[in-house]
Amino acid sequence: TSGVIAEEVEGRTLGFLTARPVSRWALGAGKYLASILLAVPLLAVGMLVVHIACFATLPSALVDELPNTLRVMGAVSLLACCYAAFCMLWGAIAVEAAGIVATLHLAVLEFGMSLVPGPIRLLSMNYIASQLAGFEKTGLFADITPAVEPLTAGIVLGVVTLVFFGLSLLAVAMSEFRFSKA
Repeated sequence: TSGVIAEEVEGRTLGFLTARPVSRWALGAGKYLASILLAVPLLAVGMLVVHIACFATLPSALVDELPNTLRVMGAVSLLACCYAAFCMLWGAIAVEAAGIVATLHLAVLEFGMSLVPGPIRLLSMNYIASQLAGFEKTGLFADITPAVEPLTAGIVLGVVTLVFFGLSLLAVAMSEFRFSKA
């Protein structure tokens, strides 16, 4: 998702797209929706394949563990939507380094912060999604890290996704994209 706007700018096709009778808001929303419509089913199918591979030899566990797999699938789907919003924002702000900046954001703020001790861990949507999925707290000083209720975790993921999606649409609509190569 970090490249959906950046690649249009680099490929000099954004000017063509914005000359059409479609607003930049609609363009950004369509690009975001297309990226999550690709990512979420891909993740869901992958998780079902892993579920079947893990429990294929135990037919009772195949059925008994399905609710847990579906819960994790829901958490991963919300997290993918959130990450797509983060990446689209960075792709619209840092066009020439969209992939690098988005990767750094995910590596440092999402994966790194999910392991820090204490309440600082709450800044990571990865940690919030792991709480929604029902995983146990791990990492440094897990005993002093606050637990997050599943409903709260789902609301937080949804709100953060909407905020960053809105910011990314704002960046797409308000930015004056320039081409780096003549």
